[in-house]
Amino acid sequence: MRHFSFIILVSMSLMVVSCAPEREARQYSHKQVDFGPQKSDVDLGLDGLKTSANSQIQIKGDLRTSDFLKFIEELHVYGESTGKDTFVQASRKMLTDFENAKGVIGKIPVSESPYFQAAVGETEDQALKEIGETQEILERDKGRVLQAIPQVELNTDLRNSDLVDIGVQFLNKFEHNIQILDMDERIRQALIKELQTYRSKIENTLHPMMSQYLRSQDAGEKLRLIQEAAQQLDVKLNQSDSQIIQSLLVINDKLSKVKDEQDVLDVIVSIWEILTPSDRENVFAQKSKDLFDFLTKRSEKQLRCLKNEDCNSFYIGLAKSFRILPQIKKMGVFNLQKDIQSALVTKIDEKLLLTAVDLMQTMPKLVENKIVKGIDEKQAELAKLSSQYPQNIEAMLREWAKREVGTDSVNAFENDVIIVEKIGSRPLMIKENVKENKDLIEIETVGQSFSTNAQVLESMKLETQNKKQVSKRILHQINRMLALSGYRNSSGEDVPAFAVSVETKNSGKDNFSIKRFLQSKSVFVYPDQVYTDGIRSIEYGNILPSVSVRSQALLLQGLSSMVRYLQDWRKNSFDQAFHDVTTEKYMKGSIGAEINKPLFPKDSLLSLAVANSSVILTNIMKDLTPVFLLSSQSHLIWANEFDFSTGGAATMAGVVNIKGLQREKRVYAQDISDYILALSAFLDATKDIARTQAPLLQRKDEKGESPVQTLIQSREKIKLLIIGLANFLSHQMIHDDGLVVNEYRVDLAQQVNQERFLATQYKAIQALLQASRQSHVHIYKNVAIDIYYSMNTILFNRQVGAYASSESKVDLRGGVVNLREAVSILKTLQELEGVVPEKSRYQLQLLEKNYESMILKVI
Repeated sequence: MRHFSFIILVSMSLMVVSCAPEREARQYSHKQVDFGPQKSDVDLGLDGLKTSANSQIQIKGDLRTSDFLKFIEELHVYGESTGKDTFVQASRKMLTDFENAKGVIGKIPVSESPYFQAAVGETEDQALKEIGETQEILERDKGRVLQAIPQVELNTDLRNSDLVDIGVQFLNKFEHNIQILDMDERIRQALIKELQTYRSKIENTLHPMMSQYLRSQDAGEKLRLIQEAAQQLDVKLNQSDSQIIQSLLVINDKLSKVKDEQDVLDVIVSIWEILTPSDRENVFAQKSKDLFDFLTKRSEKQLRCLKNEDCNSFYIGLAKSFRILPQIKKMGVFNLQKDIQSALVTKIDEKLLLTAVDLMQTMPKLVENKIVKGIDEKQAELAKLSSQYPQNIEAMLREWAKREVGTDSVNAFENDVIIVEKIGSRPLMIKENVKENKDLIEIETVGQSFSTNAQVLESMKLETQNKKQVSKRILHQINRMLALSGYRNSSGEDVPAFAVSVETKNSGKDNFSIKRFLQSKSVFVYPDQVYTDGIRSIEYGNILPSVSVRSQALLLQGLSSMVRYLQDWRKNSFDQAFHDVTTEKYMKGSIGAEINKPLFPKDSLLSLAVANSSVILTNIMKDLTPVFLLSSQSHLIWANEFDFSTGGAATMAGVVNIKGLQREKRVYAQDISDYILALSAFLDATKDIARTQAPLLQRKDEKGESPVQTLIQSREKIKLLIIGLANFLSHQMIHDDGLVVNEYRVDLAQQVNQERFLATQYKAIQALLQASRQSHVHIYKNVAIDIYYSMNTILFNRQVGAYASSESKVDLRGGVVNLREAVSILKTLQELEGVVPEKSRYQLQLLEKNYESMILKVI
């Protein structure tokens, strides 16, 4: 399959440090923070107390799907990072329960899914062209191959074992002829592979069988070895030979059960019936001329009478009783049994030699017939395939998915809100939250789904019992990622991407692909909500999209997780599941090697994930950017207006929501934290991007620059943006009590909503720790520790042994702890454990253990 031609990457100009012109001045404070935490920890009274016994922990009621999936991811990450498998297994089970819950995720047939539609649409023209060329080549090379079939030089007095060597020599010579033949390399390699397989069967199967055959003196064993050898070598015995072998097997079975003279006579007559006249004379005349003369004169009916079959002849009965049976008795039943066995062995050896010699002499013709038949069948198959290409390929894809992945459908998108209940040891309950417009999906949910699934897939080892489960999960994410970017379907139509223009003159849905998004100077964004038909984007109508910081951050973080999972220089469960899945496999050899490509090319999918991420990142420097910068002179400048020739360097940065083509004036601490975490995830995922072999990332433009080079250069600018955001979070959004406020007005340059929510605190801690790690600026780590100390002072409820949801609700509403928040706190504490001063570490570990024990009561 061709690599996706619609995946094209462009430069990501993420400039956050430069010079700026004069703008309207606002007085933004720049607090000075000394090295080291500014606050001190307080004693929470945890030592020796079982505080978790006083708390109830649960999830109950409506919940944003993105929050529930984030809860699963954090539970999984905590279990992975601490080596506690209970948390890992619980998170995977919850994800499976969520996916199996009725109505929470849409389903579409495999053949209608974006990836398989694109697989057909993107390959049809090339495939039909190559199918036609392959048919012509097959016809041309068929004649050439037939002329290359060697003749067999054979002496009929050779022993059976020599005939095996003759066969091997014939195949060796044929292979040599093919090697030097002027023919298509695809056909050459296919023939050589088939010849080598057949020769291997002869050498590894027939040689040992023939050795065993020659050692054996048992007629039955010899006959069974002949049948087995014919089956192994795919040689069909003619009707006469097959009938003789079956008769000899019956005779040998009778011979082994001989008890008296009548049994011997039965065997003698049975042998007589299958022998030719000359064989009869050779076998019987020398042994008993009287018996030979007697049997020669008998009709078929009389012979059956001798075996006690349909016998009412007085003469035959008399002759048998007074002439034949006494002779047999005189000769001895046991002696005759041995003589007959020896005669059978001789007869079988003679028959096998003649048959083998005949086979060797006709081998060139047999090979010719097989080649002609194979090529004719291939041509007919290609003709059928090309006659209705989309329908035929879709049918093959359905069959492949059902066989290899165990499904005939793939997941579309999740509902944005679900009903969840998990209390104590009761089973997790997940229900559909019926919404008015089922065609609307939330981009933040899409992003978080990428992140959670990639995290689970990253750690899963492909085993026999879960191969289909892993393959199915991968397939779901690939389809969603392609749906974001737009694609060409099996009918040759362009299916629009999820991104929309935010220009006033073109506010409706554009039928653009990701290629055009990245090339365009206009602003195209993934809006908070998208109308879909199952998994395909549909027309918006004349609406203006809302673009929230949260949705962009969660989508960027999810796509970054996919970038990390799809790194082509690293092996993981993706490679185990799909490394051998090629177009040749799912089309059953119906097409030529030129389009015999991986069905799931990891490098192309990596490029797609990077490109989708770039749509979000390139908007930072386009019109209507959500990012603002604060210079050292406290001037607010939007990122796209940054002047590179004059002004001061930016020291802080923020990001705002966009609604109806207008930037909001409010900055939310949780949004900035989510954005820092998303940028950090992208940096982690692309850390070793120089190692990629993806052609789409390595391809150079007219300036001699490749997307991967541009991406590497942009990484430093992203780090500077993280510093600017972390500066704003740690300088402008910290209350005097050390907690992070929820909201800030950039036009007023002041905090306007000073309520301090718990989620704001732990998200800020996580973001500042990531900012410190990426930038090596340790002050962010110290601010994170100070926030943690302030949480202990203000938000901790000693009676319950847990943090309250906000500084105004320390009572925890009757001692009920939110399970989702508890997992986020646990993960945050685990991240803090390695950075807090040693004197505070013991209490933090007790607090972590307390939260862990609470959560274990539920999961």
